[in-house]
Amino acid sequence: MAFNAIDTSSVVIGGNTISNQNTYSGDVRVSINESVATAVTDQLIIMAVDFSTIQYIYIVASVAMTFETNSTSAPTDTWILVAGEPWVWHINSLVTNKLTADITLGVITNGSGSTGTFQWESLHNTAP
Repeated sequence: MAFNAIDTSSVVIGGNTISNQNTYSGDVRVSINESVATAVTDQLIIMAVDFSTIQYIYIVASVAMTFETNSTSAPTDTWILVAGEPWVWHINSLVTNKLTADITLGVITNGSGSTGTFQWESLHNTAP
């Protein structure tokens, strides 16, 4: 089954609007929508992400959270997520993907003072 992510962005400055839309595809989708209580440290999420096949990633938290990969004590990668500010990467990005290895375990810490939601969407192309 094929999945598409339609990424749309726009900005309005001084009455001038600039907008753009791109579509990214993959045959595998990883989708996580996790409620994270306030004051939670190291909430575990079992996940399988093959870093070499990623086409598109969208990560967002409704409150400030830290997301780490593969370990509670020595994470492979760490994201400091700002409430409501998505982190997006795609195969045409002009920046390097912050993910540096496969993920088998996600680790979330919520020290924001409020219960929040962690969301992850990624598309992967595993077809040769």
